[in-house]
Amino acid sequence: GMSSLLEPDLEILNHFHGFGEWGKVIHTQKVSTRRLDDIEEIQSVDYLKLDVQGSELSVIKGASRRLQDTLVIHIEVQFVPFYKEQPLFAELDQTLREAGFYLHCFTPLVCRAFKPLIVNDNIYAGLNQVLWADAVYVKKFTTFPQLSSHQLLKIAFVMHEVYGSFDLCSLALEHMDRKEKTNRQLTYFRCLTR
Repeated sequence: GMSSLLEPDLEILNHFHGFGEWGKVIHTQKVSTRRLDDIEEIQSVDYLKLDVQGSELSVIKGASRRLQDTLVIHIEVQFVPFYKEQPLFAELDQTLREAGFYLHCFTPLVCRAFKPLIVNDNIYAGLNQVLWADAVYVKKFTTFPQLSSHQLLKIAFVMHEVYGSFDLCSLALEHMDRKEKTNRQLTYFRCLTR
C-alpha cells in the first residue's frame, strides 16, 4: 500500500502507528513511466481515478490535454507528506482549479492518533490529525452551459450513481434540459421523491 516513486519520509511516518514499518524500503527498482497525454490508445477520459502514492501531481501535469475533456476526477490527496518532496492537497487543488475543475467533496477524511496514544485499542482510529482523503473534482459547474448534452449526462450519471450527489446531478440535467428543451430534471426530481 505504500509502494511509491517517492522516498518515504520516516521522520513523519514514525509519528503514527504502523506507517514507519509499512514505509520501510525493502527494495528499489527503476521503472519507466509515460505521461497520460502521450498514450495514444487513450482517446478521451470521462472519469479519472488516481491513487499513486504521492505522484498524483506529476500525473495531472502530464495530462493537460486529456484533462480538457475529463469530467470527473477522483484523486487521493495528502495533508501531511508521507514521502519526501511530496506535493500536498494545496498544490493539487490549485493545479486542478487552473485546469477547469472545482472540488466537489472529500470521501472520507482519514485521521490518525499520534503515538503512543491508541484510540479504542485500534491503531487505525484517529482523533483530529487529518492525514489524507479522496477528493472528487468535477468540471466547473459554471462551465456546464459550454458542455455537450452527452458530457452533462455523464456527469449526472457519475454524480448520482457513484457519489449520491443528487444536487449536482440535477444541475447537469437542468443544463441538458436547456439545450434540448426536455424535462429530465423534473423527471429526476419525481424519481427521487418516490
